[in-house]
Amino acid sequence: MVRHSIFLFVVLYILFVACGCGEDSKQTSLYFPDTLPSELSVKKTLSKDENLKKLQLVSKSKGVSPEEWKEMEKNKIDDSQINRYYAMERTGSSGFETSIDMIDSKREGIRRRLAWARIFKNANISVSQDEASYLPLSKINLQNSITIGNRNNAKWTIVEWSDFNCSFCRKSHPASSAIRKKYGKDIFWIRKDYPLESDTREGLLALSVMRCVHFERPELYWQSLDSIYELKRFSIHTLEEKLEAGSLPQNTIKLCTSEESIARFEKVVQMDHSEAVSLGVGSIPTILVNGRFVVGALDLISFEKILKATFP
Repeated sequence: MVRHSIFLFVVLYILFVACGCGEDSKQTSLYFPDTLPSELSVKKTLSKDENLKKLQLVSKSKGVSPEEWKEMEKNKIDDSQINRYYAMERTGSSGFETSIDMIDSKREGIRRRLAWARIFKNANISVSQDEASYLPLSKINLQNSITIGNRNNAKWTIVEWSDFNCSFCRKSHPASSAIRKKYGKDIFWIRKDYPLESDTREGLLALSVMRCVHFERPELYWQSLDSIYELKRFSIHTLEEKLEAGSLPQNTIKLCTSEESIARFEKVVQMDHSEAVSLGVGSIPTILVNGRFVVGALDLISFEKILKATFP
């Protein structure tokens, strides 16, 4: 009786492992693209006859219609999987959706797009690019821009829209800084201002002062970024303290925190903001890597995956 029980247990265990019934097995088999295809990309992919034929053949082999297959994939997606992409795709100037209905709609959209991404992967269908998510560098105004690196020899051109008064930008900054240090000789980096409060003196203050610092001492601007991102409250006094601690010359600090200088560079910051809005940038941090938009805070691992995916 004991031998029979042991034998039965071993058989059940083998079947359990072989069929991949364990949660770990299920998780490792799931496909998680670095970024999800947009709704427009999905529609463009499905509009091609050759893709529809592939989709119909594979779904038929599974004994379901393409629509049934889509619903099956959607039903497999839980909240933890949606959360992988939700944080990267927040909307609104504050980084958060403004209503429960908008949040629900956003999460359902992610569920739908992830389902299609997995179906396309399974059916070996290449996803059509959404031209709206691509922006050539020629559309970026480089006049008066904050840049670092050699434009002519760069493997990656990166445009970053950010604000010192943005918690998600603060979270993303260490990864951006690490990327510049690690890949500096291969990157042409363009930093653009996107004030969350573009109509107030307080909302423009830090960006305006730092614009002046870059104009006067570009190399010290990049050295000062870490300390400025550490600030949670911005005033002339706190900015002066941070810049002084960063070894900026007193005459530069005095000049850049003067009323005349702040008023002058406020206009430059507002020009950056207006340009961003015209290009469709609606939240920060947003980066453009070799023409491809990525929205949301990034860690170093995610950033390096994006560099790999956009390698020329």
